[in-house]
Amino acid sequence: MRFVARLGLSSALVAGAAVLGLVPSAAGGCVGPLIGLGSTPPAMPSSVSASAVDRDAEVTVSGRWFFTGCSDTYVGGGCSGDGLGRPLETQSPMTGVRLELVQGTTAWPLGTADATGDDDVVAWQVRIPDDVRNGPATLTAAGAELPVVITD
Repeated sequence: MRFVARLGLSSALVAGAAVLGLVPSAAGGCVGPLIGLGSTPPAMPSSVSASAVDRDAEVTVSGRWFFTGCSDTYVGGGCSGDGLGRPLETQSPMTGVRLELVQGTTAWPLGTADATGDDDVVAWQVRIPDDVRNGPATLTAAGAELPVVITD
């Protein structure tokens, strides 16, 4: 019983210290970038295992949440931010975001784009390089990945 009472008191002390801003702030929980096929950037990761990409067609790849920094949501006191209602970091749209197609150990650069707008959106118009084989591959950009299957 004494252990339960001590645990309750310890929890109360930690919670009180957090409210007063005496506990170090935690890392932000900003979402990472996402990419998808088509002109509308995905709002959530795709549940499709792999999308077919026709090697002879021009393909639009788009994405959102391409930014640096993390002005995460926070409570003005010690959980995150500087205690004065301002975030510790600011967010900036990424520039020169490189899109690549990776197949096995080979990567092909497909283009670069700058993020814009409220959702830090990017878009690329690309063609699949001639020396890419039919079969599984991955589109990548700044940590975002999209499995694809190259077809004729």
